Amino acid sequence: LAVERQSELHLLHIKNGLINSTIVQNVSTLSKSIKSGVRQAVSAVHVHPSGNFVYISNRTYASNKHQADNAIPCGEDNIAVLKINKHSGKVTPIQHCDTNGSLPRTFSIDPSGQILIAANSENANKATKLGQVKQLPISLNLFIIGLDGRLQQNGNIVFQGNNQSLFWAGFL
Repeated sequence: LAVERQSELHLLHIKNGLINSTIVQNVSTLSKSIKSGVRQAVSAVHVHPSGNFVYISNRTYASNKHQADNAIPCGEDNIAVLKINKHSGKVTPIQHCDTNGSLPRTFSIDPSGQILIAANSENANKATKLGQVKQLPISLNLFIIGLDGRLQQNGNIVFQGNNQSLFWAGFL
């Protein structure tokens, strides 16, 4: 279960078609603590076709909508990769892969389990780790999924235009 506002993944068991309400595991999807002025939220969650990995997107927002430079603070816009223990079902974070954009609201894994495509849904000015402001366009980022479940960026499609948004992306 992806818990959006807490940036967490909760593991619950399902038995005989019923969900047990006891949380077996609660895991942060973030690689570090949230800084002041930053609001994080998870979005899409997908299990790899092999059943060995779970992927979840993290998005960064400003906690104050009226920032002077109109920039999103430095936070995590990435895909968290977690390895699934086949015996217990519990997960362990193994990677946080930057989507090189803003608000990766959605992503999709192709049926072969070899490719993941992430949609950075909005144009944004975002602060870097060094405090500089960088313009990030709407984009699709293509990743190769390794046998170990980790992502490696393999392409990027940038969409021009300031008044657009990319709400969804998926494979057919």
